[in-house]
Amino acid sequence: MIRLETPTRYYLCGVQQDLFGRWELWRGWGAKGSALGNCLRQPASDEAHAQALLAELLKTRQARGYQLVRLA
Repeated sequence: MIRLETPTRYYLCGVQQDLFGRWELWRGWGAKGSALGNCLRQPASDEAHAQALLAELLKTRQARGYQLVRLA
């Protein structure tokens, strides 16, 4: 799981398989210190497609001021 942050917000994302073996890009976001937030699962045709979606998402988030905090 990858975590990105700004001073007030966080963003989590990662590539995973669902229970049926389909690949997906998972992402979650919210405000720091708040119990509120949301998540989204975006389906992908295969693992390579999911990794490409993740790379594009990381570029977009970093362009919006998010900094990489942890890569696990």
